[in-house]
Amino acid sequence: MQCPLWVASPAPALDTLSTLVGIYWLKASLKACIDGRQLAPLSLRVGAGAFRAALEAPDTPELLVRAPRPLLPPAHTIVSYVGAWGQALLLWDCVRGLQECLARQLGWSPSLDLLPTVGSHSAWAQSTLQQAHAAAPSVAAQTSMTPPTAADTPTSAPMPATSR
Repeated sequence: MQCPLWVASPAPALDTLSTLVGIYWLKASLKACIDGRQLAPLSLRVGAGAFRAALEAPDTPELLVRAPRPLLPPAHTIVSYVGAWGQALLLWDCVRGLQECLARQLGWSPSLDLLPTVGSHSAWAQSTLQQAHAAAPSVAAQTSMTPPTAADTPTSAPMPATSR
C-alpha cells in the first residue's frame, strides 16, 4: 500500500522516468553545458522534445538559484549519472521505510548515497518531481506525488514490494 505505482512500470519506462527526473534535478548544470555532444545521449534517452521542454520549463527564481549545480561527467557516462540522481529523487519521495527495500528491488542501491544531498535541497526536489511527473504523463498518471501521512499508513505489517 505504501509502494508508489510507478514501481510496477516496465524497466524501460522506469529508466526513462528516472532520467527525466534527473534532467529536471540537474537542469541548471545542463543548461550551462555548451557541448551538445555531451548532452546528446540524454536527448536520445528521453526524446529531443522532452529534453528541450525540461530545460526550458519555467522555475521559481528563488528555487533555481539554490538548485544543485554539479559538474557533468563525459557523454559516455552522463545517462547513468543523471539517471542515478533521478532514482535518488524518486526514492526520496517514498516513505522512508520503503526507500532501501525499493532500491534493492530495483537495483538502485547506489542512489541511496545521494539521498542526503536531495534532502538538503528539499524545495528544489519537490519542484523537480512535480515538473518531471507532469512531463511524463503516462507514468505520472499512475504516481502518487505525496508520501502517505501517518493517518494513511496501515497498522498491520507492510506488504512486501512486488517484483517488476
